[in-house]
Amino acid sequence: CGSCHGLESMAESSTKPCIVLPGLYGLLVQLLLFACCIGTLIAKKVVEGGERTWFQFGLDSSKQLIGAGWIHILNLLCAELLGSQMGQGDECEWYWLNIILDTTLGVLIEYLLLRVLTDALNTVLEEGAQDFRTGSYWRGGEFQVIMYAKQLGLWLVIVTFMKLFMVILMILLAKPLTIAAGVCLKPFMDPLLKLLVVMIATPIIMNAFQLWVTDNFIKKREYADQGDNFSRGSVTSLLVGDGTRASQSSQSSPLDAVSGSNSEMAAAPAEIQGSK
Repeated sequence: CGSCHGLESMAESSTKPCIVLPGLYGLLVQLLLFACCIGTLIAKKVVEGGERTWFQFGLDSSKQLIGAGWIHILNLLCAELLGSQMGQGDECEWYWLNIILDTTLGVLIEYLLLRVLTDALNTVLEEGAQDFRTGSYWRGGEFQVIMYAKQLGLWLVIVTFMKLFMVILMILLAKPLTIAAGVCLKPFMDPLLKLLVVMIATPIIMNAFQLWVTDNFIKKREYADQGDNFSRGSVTSLLVGDGTRASQSSQSSPLDAVSGSNSEMAAAPAEIQGSK
């Protein structure tokens, strides 16, 4: 009968495992996620004001977006491989775990790797390490493509190593992680609804957090010891950005305006005022 056939279809739908990227639906999901990433970064630029030009912002953001695209491909591959090889959880649960770990613990690892590798390059290359200083793309007042390319390459190395650490962690803690994912996703039994939560809701929220925080340390920052090391910012600065520094800069602008072309004379009272 028709009703029996409908019940059978519902039963098959509820028992069918959740898989990522189911055809056209998956493609539309990817486009939506990309649009949300762009929107998040633009919102951050609007909030921070004129600290960076739109061109500078675009260069910083493009490194993040290219890295995020690379990580997204790795996440899909990891979800399929871990879902089929580990014998625990389905593809959606593994993809959800990839997103949660990458956007929380993974961001911290990226930050630490950027600091460690930047300090190491400063030690090994000395003056040559200037090309790798994140957010610095100009030399002698001219934009240098090679500086951007080097920083992009360094960032892709960082996100790849971060993903490697996350995969090792997921393999070592496969059982407790899949149990946690199963508990969190248990209310969403229907495969389509589960896919909606795993591929849209979770990435939109968590990627927005990741992009916002990562932008705070991937953009150009002040350097200590005449450029040899990253300035050691607080956790608050990492999360909310350099609002304090921006406000200090805006407060010092009247001195710069009065000084006219003699910027060196204006710098001295600004330093004295800052030390007080």
